[in-house]
Amino acid sequence: MLSINADLQRFMAQALQESMGRSRFAAAVAMNPKNGEILGLVSLPTFDHNAFGGGIKQEALTKLLEDPRRPLLNYAIGGAYPPGSTFKVVTGSGALQEGIAKTSTVITSTGSISVPNQYNPRILYYFYDWAALGSLNFHGGLSMSSDVYFYYLGGGYRDFKGLGPTRLANYARMFGLGESTGIDLPGEARGSVPDPQWKEETFHEEWLVGDTYNFSIGQGFMLSTPLQITRVLAAILNGGEVLQPRVVKEVQDSAGNVVTRYDKSVVRKLAIDQAHLDALRTGMEQSVRTGAARSAQRPGVDIAGKTGTAEFGEAIGNRVYETHGWFMGYTPSTDPDIAVTVFFEQGAGGATAAPTAGKILEYYAKTIKPNQR
Repeated sequence: MLSINADLQRFMAQALQESMGRSRFAAAVAMNPKNGEILGLVSLPTFDHNAFGGGIKQEALTKLLEDPRRPLLNYAIGGAYPPGSTFKVVTGSGALQEGIAKTSTVITSTGSISVPNQYNPRILYYFYDWAALGSLNFHGGLSMSSDVYFYYLGGGYRDFKGLGPTRLANYARMFGLGESTGIDLPGEARGSVPDPQWKEETFHEEWLVGDTYNFSIGQGFMLSTPLQITRVLAAILNGGEVLQPRVVKEVQDSAGNVVTRYDKSVVRKLAIDQAHLDALRTGMEQSVRTGAARSAQRPGVDIAGKTGTAEFGEAIGNRVYETHGWFMGYTPSTDPDIAVTVFFEQGAGGATAAPTAGKILEYYAKTIKPNQR
């Protein structure tokens, strides 16, 4: 018996398909954050799985293999991409736990910070926010998704000391990033968590402060799957348990007797105070209510979450990049029983992923959950 809810699965696929736009592929994951059970898992484009049951014809197989959209890849677990601002919960939790910041710490975003070239200080490198957001405390920095706020927390700036790349990488790994989740499905990608040693071994280059700034906001070398991001969110919601996700709930014999039942499996416990996890949840609640994730709002549904818009590829014109769109969210904000992540290639967190996730969470709250009672 699977943990997948068939009605939720169908709705998730429909909601993704309707919002694809120019995206070539997309994915969505729904998980019970209390036990790691997968409630829905969608990857688009898809294919007819029954075609393989009776032996697929070579022509049809070749068509699937040569499709540039790669329909045979399960993007929900096998596609790893920069998580963008969804990663800020990792940076934020590390900064709070290490005493780098408090929830009252105010940082002012004037739209960018500048760093001098280490060999020629007259050359400045600029790291931009998505807007000049003014003075923000921790909750405001997270809810408004201020890049400058998290540049400070991760990499530091002027007299403000940040986490630095090593501690940032340690917190990312604590949340289970850069490793397989152990889901009972094939084809899972590990993603990557960069640090100075990794960059030296991979590119034979030294780590720069700009790498830390990018890392702090889930850009650059940081890669994760939609399933991994869902597990990060679940750990925040359940009090710090990093869970092994499962799609198989139990195994029954031909008479319907339960042969094997799969209970909750905790991979590790986060070494992060509950007060700091609560601060992340407050920021995500504010984000949907009044912040950067307002597009996830749905009437009569208590939704909280975090957007992510991750740049990729080569710049188009002046600092303009293609982006992937992310949103991770949950309902209700108190005692949540579902965590959802939505990912769109060539999408935007607030414009595409958040409203799609909002629809999924609304469907769960209004249609699935009442029928479970």
